[in-house]
Amino acid sequence: MLYRFRYSIACGVTDLRRAVDGLAIIVKQEFNMDPFGNYLFLFFNRARNRLKGLSWDRNGFVLYYKRLDGAGARFKWPRDPTDVRNITVRQPKNFVIRFS
Repeated sequence: MLYRFRYSIACGVTDLRRAVDGLAIIVKQEFNMDPFGNYLFLFFNRARNRLKGLSWDRNGFVLYYKRLDGAGARFKWPRDPTDVRNITVRQPKNFVIRFS
């Protein structure tokens, strides 16, 4: 299912207390992108040990969540908060496999 998306990561830090609507607002207002498009948007917290993914699925949003456990477990993540990057299909898979 995740292979049908184009992936975009929101670089920097995101307050992951935000739910679907809050993350969709970030996508629309801060990155000038369409949250209803064929994208999976990835957001990370300050400690880089949690991520949320947001995508649109025909009739509603889907929210993905991953939390790393263990001492020093962190995702590698770009820190420039104004940057949005497109990544390949293999890269999100590497996030999940590397830290599972």
